[in-house]
Amino acid sequence: MVFCPMIPQLRTVFNRVLKFLDKDIFGNCLYRWSKEILSTLNEQCTHIGIDGKVLRATAKSGSKKSGLCLLTAWASDHELVFGQQKVDTKSNEKTAVRELLNSLDLKNSIVTIDAIACELKNADLIVSKQGYYILALKKNNKHIYQQVSERFAQIKPQLIKNEHIDFGSGRIETRFYLSDLAREPKDFNTYIRNHWSIENKLHCTGDPVEIRCRL
Repeated sequence: MVFCPMIPQLRTVFNRVLKFLDKDIFGNCLYRWSKEILSTLNEQCTHIGIDGKVLRATAKSGSKKSGLCLLTAWASDHELVFGQQKVDTKSNEKTAVRELLNSLDLKNSIVTIDAIACELKNADLIVSKQGYYILALKKNNKHIYQQVSERFAQIKPQLIKNEHIDFGSGRIETRFYLSDLAREPKDFNTYIRNHWSIENKLHCTGDPVEIRCRL
């Protein structure tokens, strides 16, 4: 792919437009447009993966945590951005997750989120909006993780005894998830695997700073 250099004057125009663009109005337009596209597909259930990314080259010199972090709601089945929420520098992703969830229509949707959002408040919020959740569970939720680990130890001790199980030259990592879905194991595997398409098909290809550098 060949990228042509942008005319300096045109770049200035784009910068000015984006600088003074109302982010809330633009975000609402993006959400309504994405929702309209999904509504034409007449699907009974939509998988929405939520994940955050710090945009490269946005951090201030000497402050690694000052970069611009965006949370994105990603319709994995259609590779479509459903909504975005900026993480305030004075806040954190946990707060931004709830703000993003509140802004979305989650009816009949399956929402997958990494362990940072594995909280009862988020699960209740998704359920209250008539959606379903699959939340990654890690040791940052000490008490719940311990309960789940002990329960699985009673069922299959070998899954807990070793964090990695060797099979020839490969190994399997055991992970836990919390969900209110009643589905077959293969369905959960599909949703969990598809969740990370947000990393491979959005984060790694759609970083605005990277695109700007190419231009």
